[in-house]
Amino acid sequence: MPFPHLLEKGEESMRANLPNIIMILLGLLVILVIPYQISETSGGAVLGPRFFPYLLGIGIILFSVISMFSTEKEPSAIPKEEQESTGETEGKKDYLRTGLLFGCILFWILIVPIAGFIITTTLVTMAAMILIGCRNKLTLGWVPLAFSLVVYYVFAILLHIALPEILI
Repeated sequence: MPFPHLLEKGEESMRANLPNIIMILLGLLVILVIPYQISETSGGAVLGPRFFPYLLGIGIILFSVISMFSTEKEPSAIPKEEQESTGETEGKKDYLRTGLLFGCILFWILIVPIAGFIITTTLVTMAAMILIGCRNKLTLGWVPLAFSLVVYYVFAILLHIALPEILI
Protein backbone atom coordinates (compact mmCIF):
# COMPACT_ATOMS: atom_id res chain seq x y z
CA MET A 1 0.00 0.00 0.00
CA PRO A 2 1.66 3.30 -1.07
CA PHE A 3 0.33 5.62 1.65
CA PRO A 4 -0.37 3.53 4.76
CA HIS A 5 -0.03 6.51 7.10
CA LEU A 6 -3.25 8.00 5.65
CA LEU A 7 -5.24 4.91 6.53
CA GLU A 8 -4.00 4.66 10.10
CA LYS A 9 -6.68 5.06 12.66
CA GLY A 10 -6.31 6.90 15.85
CA GLU A 11 -5.82 10.30 17.33
CA GLU A 12 -2.20 10.65 16.17
CA SER A 13 -3.06 10.13 12.50
CA MET A 14 -5.99 12.53 12.70
CA ARG A 15 -3.88 15.10 14.49
CA ALA A 16 -1.17 14.80 11.83
CA ASN A 17 -3.62 15.34 8.95
CA LEU A 18 -5.83 17.95 10.62
CA PRO A 19 -3.90 21.02 9.37
CA ASN A 20 -4.06 19.69 5.80
CA ILE A 21 -7.79 19.01 6.08
CA ILE A 22 -8.38 22.53 7.44
CA MET A 23 -6.38 24.02 4.58
CA ILE A 24 -8.35 21.99 2.02
CA LEU A 25 -11.58 23.35 3.52
CA LEU A 26 -10.11 26.87 3.43
CA GLY A 27 -9.21 26.37 -0.24
CA LEU A 28 -12.76 25.26 -0.99
CA LEU A 29 -14.07 28.31 0.87
CA VAL A 30 -11.83 30.58 -1.20
CA ILE A 31 -13.05 28.98 -4.44
CA LEU A 32 -16.72 29.08 -3.46
CA VAL A 33 -16.97 32.49 -1.78
CA ILE A 34 -14.33 35.02 -2.78
CA PRO A 35 -14.61 34.99 -6.60
CA TYR A 36 -18.34 35.72 -6.43
CA GLN A 37 -17.65 38.88 -4.42
CA ILE A 38 -15.66 40.24 -7.37
CA SER A 39 -17.50 41.57 -10.39
CA GLU A 40 -16.50 40.01 -13.70
CA THR A 41 -15.27 43.09 -15.57
CA SER A 42 -12.16 41.99 -17.41
CA GLY A 43 -12.41 44.64 -20.13
CA GLY A 44 -11.58 42.13 -22.83
CA ALA A 45 -8.54 40.74 -21.01
CA VAL A 46 -7.87 37.02 -21.08
CA LEU A 47 -7.49 36.81 -17.29
CA GLY A 48 -10.30 38.47 -15.36
CA PRO A 49 -10.26 39.62 -11.74
CA ARG A 50 -11.67 36.26 -10.57
CA PHE A 51 -8.71 34.32 -11.95
CA PHE A 52 -6.33 34.85 -9.03
CA PRO A 53 -8.80 33.88 -6.26
CA TYR A 54 -9.55 30.68 -8.18
CA LEU A 55 -5.82 30.05 -8.64
CA LEU A 56 -5.20 30.70 -4.93
CA GLY A 57 -7.93 28.26 -3.87
CA ILE A 58 -6.74 25.56 -6.24
CA GLY A 59 -3.15 26.07 -5.07
CA ILE A 60 -4.13 25.79 -1.39
CA ILE A 61 -6.02 22.54 -2.06
CA LEU A 62 -3.31 21.09 -4.31
CA PHE A 63 -0.44 21.77 -1.91
CA SER A 64 -2.45 20.50 1.07
CA VAL A 65 -3.16 17.24 -0.71
CA ILE A 66 0.51 16.94 -1.71
CA SER A 67 1.54 17.59 1.89
CA MET A 68 -0.92 15.01 3.17
CA PHE A 69 0.40 12.30 0.84
CA SER A 70 4.08 13.15 1.15
CA THR A 71 4.24 13.10 4.93
CA GLU A 72 5.58 9.64 5.66
CA LYS A 73 5.90 8.22 9.11
CA GLU A 74 9.50 7.35 9.82
CA PRO A 75 10.56 5.13 12.67
CA SER A 76 12.45 7.01 15.32
CA ALA A 77 15.50 5.89 17.27
CA ILE A 78 14.30 7.90 20.29
CA PRO A 79 12.37 5.84 22.86
CA LYS A 80 8.61 6.57 23.03
CA GLU A 81 8.87 7.97 26.59
CA GLU A 82 11.46 10.54 25.52
CA GLN A 83 9.44 11.41 22.40
CA GLU A 84 6.40 12.15 24.53
CA SER A 85 8.32 14.32 26.99
CA THR A 86 10.17 16.30 24.30
CA GLY A 87 7.13 16.33 22.03
CA GLU A 88 5.10 18.32 24.55
CA THR A 89 7.75 21.03 24.90
CA GLU A 90 8.30 21.13 21.13
CA GLY A 91 4.55 21.43 20.60
CA LYS A 92 4.41 24.33 23.05
CA LYS A 93 7.33 26.01 21.28
CA ASP A 94 5.56 25.60 17.95
CA TYR A 95 2.41 27.21 19.34
CA LEU A 96 4.49 30.04 20.80
CA ARG A 97 6.25 30.61 17.46
CA THR A 98 2.92 30.58 15.64
CA GLY A 99 1.48 33.10 18.09
CA LEU A 100 4.52 35.34 17.77
CA LEU A 101 4.35 35.19 13.96
CA PHE A 102 0.69 36.13 14.18
CA GLY A 103 1.72 39.01 16.46
CA CYS A 104 4.29 40.10 13.86
CA ILE A 105 1.55 40.25 11.23
CA LEU A 106 -0.67 42.32 13.54
CA PHE A 107 2.30 44.60 14.26
CA TRP A 108 2.84 45.03 10.51
CA ILE A 109 -0.84 45.89 9.97
CA LEU A 110 -0.79 48.50 12.74
CA ILE A 111 2.61 50.07 12.01
CA VAL A 112 2.81 50.05 8.20
CA PRO A 113 0.62 53.19 7.82
CA ILE A 114 2.94 55.07 10.18
CA ALA A 115 6.44 53.78 9.40
CA GLY A 116 5.90 52.96 5.72
CA PHE A 117 6.01 49.75 3.73
CA ILE A 118 9.75 49.20 3.28
CA ILE A 119 10.81 49.77 6.90
CA THR A 120 7.94 47.81 8.45
CA THR A 121 8.15 44.91 6.01
CA THR A 122 11.91 44.65 6.50
CA LEU A 123 11.56 44.56 10.31
CA VAL A 124 8.68 42.06 10.31
CA THR A 125 10.42 39.79 7.79
CA MET A 126 13.57 39.88 9.93
CA ALA A 127 11.57 39.01 13.06
CA ALA A 128 9.82 36.16 11.23
CA MET A 129 13.16 34.78 10.04
CA ILE A 130 14.51 34.85 13.60
CA LEU A 131 11.40 33.05 14.86
CA ILE A 132 11.73 30.41 12.16
CA GLY A 133 15.33 29.80 13.18
CA CYS A 134 17.62 31.80 10.92
CA ARG A 135 20.69 32.98 12.87
CA ASN A 136 23.04 34.08 10.07
CA LYS A 137 23.45 37.85 10.52
CA LEU A 138 24.27 38.46 6.88
CA THR A 139 21.15 36.61 5.76
CA LEU A 140 19.05 38.40 8.39
CA GLY A 141 20.24 41.69 6.93
CA TRP A 142 19.99 41.34 3.19
CA VAL A 143 17.05 38.94 2.67
CA PRO A 144 14.38 41.07 4.43
CA LEU A 145 15.64 44.25 2.77
CA ALA A 146 15.83 42.64 -0.68
CA PHE A 147 12.38 41.11 -0.22
CA SER A 148 10.88 44.46 0.79
CA LEU A 149 12.51 46.31 -2.09
CA VAL A 150 11.47 43.71 -4.68
CA VAL A 151 7.86 43.69 -3.45
CA TYR A 152 7.84 47.50 -3.39
CA TYR A 153 9.25 47.67 -6.92
CA VAL A 154 6.74 45.16 -8.29
CA PHE A 155 3.69 46.77 -6.71
CA ALA A 156 4.58 50.48 -6.63
CA ILE A 157 6.64 50.83 -9.80
CA LEU A 158 5.45 48.08 -12.16
CA LEU A 159 1.81 47.75 -11.13
CA HIS A 160 1.30 51.37 -9.97
CA ILE A 161 -0.33 50.30 -6.70
CA ALA A 162 0.14 52.82 -3.90
CA LEU A 163 1.87 51.40 -0.85
CA PRO A 164 2.07 53.19 2.52
CA GLU A 165 4.75 55.85 2.80
CA ILE A 166 6.47 57.07 5.99
CA LEU A 167 4.27 59.44 8.00
CA ILE A 168 6.81 60.24 10.72
